[in-house]
Amino acid sequence: MLQASDEGKIDQSLAETLNRLRARRRPPRKVLLQLQLAEALLERSGRATPQRTDEDVNQGRDMLLAATGVELDPTDVPQLARVVDDRADLVVPRSDRLTILQQTVARLELAGARVQEAPLRPDAGRIVPAAFARELQDWLFRISLKRTITTGADVHLQHTVTLAQRMAQLPPADPGTRRYQRVAVTMLLSRAQSTAEVADLDTAIALLRSLLAASEAGPDNDHALLTVSLGYALIERFRLSRDPADRDSGLDLIEATLREATESGTRSPELVRAAAAAFLEVPGRAGRERAGELLTELPPSAEANIAFMRLAALPDDAARTAVRHAVAELERLLDGPLTLPPTLVFAARKELGRQALRAGDQARALAAFAAARSVFSDLYDVQALPTSRERALGIRHDLAVAHAFALTRAGRIEAAVDVLEESRARLLSEALDLDTADLASIDPTVAGRYREAARRVRELTLDGSGDLTRSAEVDAARVEVRKAIAEVRAQPGAEGFLTSSGLAEARRAAASGRPVVYLAAAEPGGFAVIVDPDPQLPPRLVDLPALSRQELVSRSGELLGNYRARTHAWPRELRSIITWLGTAAMEPLEAALDGTDEVVLIAMDLLGLLPLQAACRIAVAHAPSARSWLAAREIADAATTGERLLMVAVTRPDDDPRLNARLQVSTVAAHFPDVVTHTTREAVLAALGDRDVLHFACHGAADPESPRQSRLALADGPLTVADLMATPVRARLAVLSACETAMIGVDALDEVVGLPAGLLQAGCGGVLGTLWRVESLVVALLVARFYDAWRAEGQPPVRAVRTAQRWLRDCTNEDLHRRYPALRPEPDRDPADVVFWRETRPFTAPEHWAALQYVGA
Repeated sequence: MLQASDEGKIDQSLAETLNRLRARRRPPRKVLLQLQLAEALLERSGRATPQRTDEDVNQGRDMLLAATGVELDPTDVPQLARVVDDRADLVVPRSDRLTILQQTVARLELAGARVQEAPLRPDAGRIVPAAFARELQDWLFRISLKRTITTGADVHLQHTVTLAQRMAQLPPADPGTRRYQRVAVTMLLSRAQSTAEVADLDTAIALLRSLLAASEAGPDNDHALLTVSLGYALIERFRLSRDPADRDSGLDLIEATLREATESGTRSPELVRAAAAAFLEVPGRAGRERAGELLTELPPSAEANIAFMRLAALPDDAARTAVRHAVAELERLLDGPLTLPPTLVFAARKELGRQALRAGDQARALAAFAAARSVFSDLYDVQALPTSRERALGIRHDLAVAHAFALTRAGRIEAAVDVLEESRARLLSEALDLDTADLASIDPTVAGRYREAARRVRELTLDGSGDLTRSAEVDAARVEVRKAIAEVRAQPGAEGFLTSSGLAEARRAAASGRPVVYLAAAEPGGFAVIVDPDPQLPPRLVDLPALSRQELVSRSGELLGNYRARTHAWPRELRSIITWLGTAAMEPLEAALDGTDEVVLIAMDLLGLLPLQAACRIAVAHAPSARSWLAAREIADAATTGERLLMVAVTRPDDDPRLNARLQVSTVAAHFPDVVTHTTREAVLAALGDRDVLHFACHGAADPESPRQSRLALADGPLTVADLMATPVRARLAVLSACETAMIGVDALDEVVGLPAGLLQAGCGGVLGTLWRVESLVVALLVARFYDAWRAEGQPPVRAVRTAQRWLRDCTNEDLHRRYPALRPEPDRDPADVVFWRETRPFTAPEHWAALQYVGA
């Protein structure tokens, strides 16, 4: 018999394993030997010296890769699944762990299919076909769920949801049915967050109500937790459907459940935590504050999820301390073999960077931020659908600014530009790459394969769909694009295809004669990086210590909270924040620009929601990124003289008809020899691709939580961002003379998803919109004066915007009356009143003139 001393590196447990296998009457199948040895090696790796641990992990990994990579007898597959479920977390690198999980899922699916096609015979009474098939189903779900947690990929989530729904339909008498129904609820809620599909929430809500109907309140809190889950699902549905009845029902259910739990003495930490998570999903400050109140009930915990939840709800010193402790616990696991969800690893890496930055340890901060960036890149790349990618982009919203700030402290200004540019409008840049990649010097056959692969991805993703049933198809199409890109890069001289650095893009944009400015507010203080038109000049750093992120969050929160609540304090908050932006950011920036009259401004994170152009004297062309501005510039340069106007003028019964008849239609149309007027969705969409200038004089509404549903109100229904992104346009300019048309989504601020970016992606050279609700008369006056300055006076669009704003701010009633006769009659009063009326400046307040924002070239 084999002795441990004869085995060298194989210890007693491995020797015993081999002895048991060799003692069998029939030789064991090779795969079983591999599995048992792999399990023993990986188990031993946790209690050996580092060198021996590495050897054990490597050998165990190789054996698992081999065992999962070959077709197995169905009866061996559950053993394979058990070992993978127990030991795959110990496998490094992560790519091999994922391969093992992928191959195990394939083995389980194949075994299940073979059992269905040719049921197994009972072997001496040990294998019951029905029970064996059920065992395979259970293992398939468990390994699929582990794969989803490991990768965070939407295509894997879709597979897991499908399995959970199938298992939830088992007979009611089956002991696993309720468990799988609850799992199905969790999976449906996860999928709804990725896809923004109300149907998943409807199904989850129906399942929860069914589970509640079959359960009873008791001391184990199960009924209460189900009720809170139902409240959570209703709140999530409100975020998508905007039906306040869902929000109110969800909040009432949760509060009632908490009261009942308090009265019965069953108010557990688990219940409080679940309720806090639900309140965090309620848009606005009230939800965060209620979540913060609940989380203070919980004892101090090093559990990372709770700590990050507290920080999101109540960012005070206690929450930051809890996060520090949680991250300290996580740090020892981050480089180990244990599988952690990528979102949690990302949050921990980012927080480690912030802590190092606060401590002044630049090297450690840069290493942590670079690691966080790498984790995010892996998570993003495995997302197939646009909605999944957009959701992933939302988690990194402040990483780029913190990372770039650390780089500027280390004197690496050029690298800071790369980081800032790479983080901006990534979805828009990818769409532009698919449409505008330069293939002129590439072999026609290779170029054709890239074009076909790009066309397929564009076709599948153009509507921004979140339909996860198509995720596998979209994922396969993206794989083909990556292969085509690699093939193009293999061509002589094409090694840099679609790999331009952020600084290179910024320099190309600045070559137009306008400096490109990245403006950001980091935790220690703000900064701007200026890329000058002169390529010989290095990027310049402008420190803005008063522009701290804490101050920005506080001030913008007050402003947006008052705006959404429509309080009388909003105009005062607007004036205050414009004054602060001028002092903290724009005045020092203007001084550094030294006489420059026009800039391309890329405002990071929350700054993109604010009227920066109102806080300075220079003309500001806002841009999602330097890359997108270059694409807009190419469209603007290639556009015709702009003689063909599409006029979309839609009024409501309460509108003053004179505004549209005289200003929004007659005054604007007078500048164009070729005018087409439409008011319905179908006619407008059909005309978009054949007009040089698009003018929408209608009502609009932004949806900050679902920015693809921000819309313009046409005569027969809304025209949404999603509609525009799916419609090819080739226009010099789009003027959105409606409310909130320049507002962007708040969940992924640096993606700047909204009407302007949607029109840039569709093919517009520039977009003029408004940041908030503005009186119809004010918008009409602003856009009328803009057209006069652009079309009649020959000013470039971005300067014409500045002219219009200054004119409205400074003009008197007499000036208005003179430029636009019959707009408003003089008051029928005594002469003194007439003189006063004529000299009055009615629109000096920034809430009137400052809303107008120009995006593009």
